Amino acid sequence: MRAIYLGFAVLSLAAAALVWTFIAGWAGRVVFAPDTELLASGEALTWLAFMVLMYGPIATAGWLLFMAWQKSP
Repeated sequence: MRAIYLGFAVLSLAAAALVWTFIAGWAGRVVFAPDTELLASGEALTWLAFMVLMYGPIATAGWLLFMAWQKSP
């Protein structure tokens, strides 16, 4: 079971790298959050969706690593 959690954590981190690479290419630089102009223009849900897309896989990988640690003998 521990190997399954670790495997999914690696896949989640690969997904995070893919998402961050796409967003960095789209923005033209490495960004840690979407433009704040989205918040100022009233597009708060779009901003939140980008944040979940960027940090969701990292949070999922952290949770999976925690579960692997919990299931260790």
